[in-house]
Amino acid sequence: MLKRMSYAGMVLLLIIALMGSLGVLTGVRGDSRQSYSLTAEESESGTITLSDQSLHAGDTFTVEAQPAEGYRTAFVVADSLTARTLTEPNRRKTVFTGVMPAHDITLQALFVPEEEYAVALLYNTLRGDCQAEPAHAAAGTPVVLNTSVKEPYQVSRIASTPEDLAETMVAGENGSRMFTMPQEDVVLEIGMTRDAFQDVPDDAWYASYVYDIVDKGIMAGISSTEFQPDGQMTRAQAAQILYTMAGSPAVNTATRFNDVFPGQWHYNPITWCTSSGVMAGYSSGDFLPDAAITRQQMVSVLYKYTTKILKDPASERDGLESFADRDSISSYARTSMQWAVARGIISGTRENGQLIIQPQGVVSRAQMAIMLSSMLSEESHEKPAETDPPETPSPDLTAAPDPVDEGTDFKDVKSYSWYRSAADYCVAQNYMTADDGRFLPDKEVTRGQAAQMLYSLADKPAVSGTVPFTDIAENDYYHDAVTWCVRQDIAAGFDDNTFRPDIPISRQQFVALLHRYTRFRGYAIEPSDELSRFPDSGTVTAYASVPMGWAVHYRLIAGIRGNLEPFGTLTRGQMACILQSYDKQIAKK
Repeated sequence: MLKRMSYAGMVLLLIIALMGSLGVLTGVRGDSRQSYSLTAEESESGTITLSDQSLHAGDTFTVEAQPAEGYRTAFVVADSLTARTLTEPNRRKTVFTGVMPAHDITLQALFVPEEEYAVALLYNTLRGDCQAEPAHAAAGTPVVLNTSVKEPYQVSRIASTPEDLAETMVAGENGSRMFTMPQEDVVLEIGMTRDAFQDVPDDAWYASYVYDIVDKGIMAGISSTEFQPDGQMTRAQAAQILYTMAGSPAVNTATRFNDVFPGQWHYNPITWCTSSGVMAGYSSGDFLPDAAITRQQMVSVLYKYTTKILKDPASERDGLESFADRDSISSYARTSMQWAVARGIISGTRENGQLIIQPQGVVSRAQMAIMLSSMLSEESHEKPAETDPPETPSPDLTAAPDPVDEGTDFKDVKSYSWYRSAADYCVAQNYMTADDGRFLPDKEVTRGQAAQMLYSLADKPAVSGTVPFTDIAENDYYHDAVTWCVRQDIAAGFDDNTFRPDIPISRQQFVALLHRYTRFRGYAIEPSDELSRFPDSGTVTAYASVPMGWAVHYRLIAGIRGNLEPFGTLTRGQMACILQSYDKQIAKK
């Protein structure tokens, strides 16, 4: 029971953290911030020099990697809950930058002989383990990728750089995969997902949010088959969630609450949350770990976590006037509730024809998943800028929301989906199309489709002739689009005289194309230096560095779970939001 509580609690404690933001709470508060350690592994093939060894979350650090004679630096890898790299293939640099997360990290430089190439693996270390054998080798050497996945997860996808490498992998024994080392460094991103919960029906109003937040590793089921969506969130569970999101950092302080003791599963989470100023206790000296948490308490804690730990500046706007019960919001929570409405974290529900926000309502596990998923969607989905927040159902524990989807013609787009308005907009503008009444928001965008969308942005000008790609035929739907994009120097083919229209396009690749399209149209382009706040900013390939900074500046992209993920493939939902924001912020401003 203790083990299950600890695992599920990681998810639930996020809610409880909200209570700590109550004005009546008096625990450890103020602007005191915890420091986290940055260390580097030693290597016989080179050295790593760090700018700092003790930093606060959000601080920028630099790493200087100096290979020994006869070696080069292939990658600098950070160990964290999800492995990530600070460098990308073939970047011949020695100094890299990163942003400190809210937990200790250790950096490792992958120094390889000059004539060899390395493999970097990116995956969620909480869900399994992956190894490449050998980890570096000469071009043409067979490499075996071994994956060991924990229950109930399984490998769902493998993305690679170079992009076509994953397609050439051959299945081996015991789930292994084999490929031949190309003449360049390799990045493999291994996705791991889980089977469905028995108590979360596919058509439940909260289903997509539950699986989104579970797949992010922030919440978990009470077992491998049950999520318990109607279960109430407690303060201790909320603290555990926040602590997990921060990377379960080391706790060096003591908590002096009458009802919190060393050895309890929630001791470290509560200690960290209170010492970080995210939560607080009561004037009685109690923390009340088993007390249920309300919507306004949860929102207040999420607000503090976002501003204090993630260093994400608040962007409030007074959107509370739409709610009939706005006067029931406590004064301490008003700013954070405005922030939550502006971010689309909460949007209320209708009762007797009135829109209400229910600040005093107790939060269920399903509602917690919705809030967390919506909060992270600012980072994990490319939301359109300056739009009304999505209609996220937020019912009380006794009344489920009306599941009828209104306001969209797509069978697979709910009215409260983060991409809903963008999907409607892009189809109405003929930038994108629906397939048999479905928008297919999670489907990957290919290179041919990306060219077609840019061609549509340009109102599909007349095109004559063709381009000499061996894999583009005159009757292909994207023929004119590819031809036009190549002739305008917006897109290009490969050295083997192919365009590869059917392979997925990465986030940084599409942003680079959109940047070139913007120059072609003569729109103003304002240079930006806004990538440094992303921990993986160093992984952006050189050609895409300026375009990615430009896209962040104009709010075309916002990141994924706090990272840019430049090599991640672009989905149709993300694409729709980028195009809608592009029209509003640049093309039709």
